[in-house]
Amino acid sequence: MARAPAAAPAVAAPFAAGTATVGSEYRVVRKDTLSSIAERAGAQTPAEINRLMVATFRANPEAFEGNINRLHKGALLRIPAAADLQGLSTREANREVSRQMSAWREAAGARAAGGEEARLRLVRRRRRLATGRGPCSGRSRHR
Repeated sequence: MARAPAAAPAVAAPFAAGTATVGSEYRVVRKDTLSSIAERAGAQTPAEINRLMVATFRANPEAFEGNINRLHKGALLRIPAAADLQGLSTREANREVSRQMSAWREAAGARAAGGEEARLRLVRRRRRLATGRGPCSGRSRHR
């Protein structure tokens, strides 16, 4: 009698986009935020969301640019298990989220005001009409 092949050991595979579970992995997709991922992982109250956000941020520093609001699309996040949250108080998590939000807003304000962190925005050059005249005006600028 032939035996069925032995089952392969279970390996935790990353969850599909849009799903997250505490103690699993999650692949970040476009328009994800850390708070929305925390909610999908089961955090229900603002305190739970903040605790899970901070724990996830600390467990995955490579997925961020130093701030919870700079989450990289395509990053594979390890969502901490409930046991990993034991050492993180609600007070500590709330303070950390508040600190990071303030830093992010300050940096965004500096960029908007043309501060040091301002970035250039590249724009496409307008195409010339087939006649060789100026950009889409239909009139030559060299009369």
